[in-house]
Amino acid sequence: MKSSEIYRTTGAIPKKIGNWMFFCTQILFCMSTIAQSAHSYYSCTTTFSNDTLEIVFNIDGKKNIIKEPHKIPIYSYRIPAAPINKQATKADDTIRVSTLNYRLLDSLVWTECNNYRKAKGLNPVKWNDTIYNASSHHSEYQAYYNLVGHGEPIDMPKRKNEQVHYNKIRSFSGEICLIAPITKEKTTYGEAAQYLIKIWKDSPGHNSIMITPDYKSNAFGCAFRYHKNTMFTRENLLIYNPKLLEKIETLCPTYFKERSKMFKEPLTVWATGNFINSSNVRANMEFIENAEVVKNKNGTITYRMKTYRGGFEGTTKRKNKSVMAFIRRIF
Repeated sequence: MKSSEIYRTTGAIPKKIGNWMFFCTQILFCMSTIAQSAHSYYSCTTTFSNDTLEIVFNIDGKKNIIKEPHKIPIYSYRIPAAPINKQATKADDTIRVSTLNYRLLDSLVWTECNNYRKAKGLNPVKWNDTIYNASSHHSEYQAYYNLVGHGEPIDMPKRKNEQVHYNKIRSFSGEICLIAPITKEKTTYGEAAQYLIKIWKDSPGHNSIMITPDYKSNAFGCAFRYHKNTMFTRENLLIYNPKLLEKIETLCPTYFKERSKMFKEPLTVWATGNFINSSNVRANMEFIENAEVVKNKNGTITYRMKTYRGGFEGTTKRKNKSVMAFIRRIF
């Protein structure tokens, strides 16, 4: 009897055809499950700030919001530079944590700034290590507190001396700051330097400082940190806020699995440049060291003159005179 006759008389399905039908059924079932899952967790938006976590779920067309303190400590110091014998050495080296060289990037940013000033017909500014210590510290301060701005109203743990030094330099300098993402292992040091200068050039206020003709000395300092969102992990939430973790996974069991696929831990860089209109930074520092430090109610620092030194015969007492007015008289 032929196989075709078996089909007609018994209604049986040959083994090969049965296997194919079973396989197709499984595919359809999987596709249906995926479609249903995609429909169930249609969209999700996460906002992870310094203190608060907000997740907006759209599940089956219904909006669900979780918003409460995450309790994860996000403050941390900058990523340390690599050992000297392993640091990158050339502008076309790619930025990697394993070969991180801050001084290389800082010097390239300084070179790009001078190239820009030269194109504008301006004199180059001279690199100064005293200024560099202040600029580098301020970038680390901003990275630690995950903010960007001038001045340091918050006391930084274990950095008191550096903060005092920065406040002195800041009081008589023009300052520019920024925060920007950097794609590690795809961006070279030279490309990063050009990118940072371009950000400042595109900002009128920062650009005006870079091309001020009177400035004679400056330095740039950078600080890298992993993007703050890398702190928001299931492991950290399990340690610091297990109740919040339970809420998230009850509402969306696959949340952290999907998040891990999307988030690739980019680097964030903070950069600071300080410019002064004198090549004699030491004279300015001596002047500031003879001033009275006043911390204002809003957290900013000002300097109230006790005496003037360096440039005047004897001692002249004056009160409530601005630092910049004095600098202009000397230089």
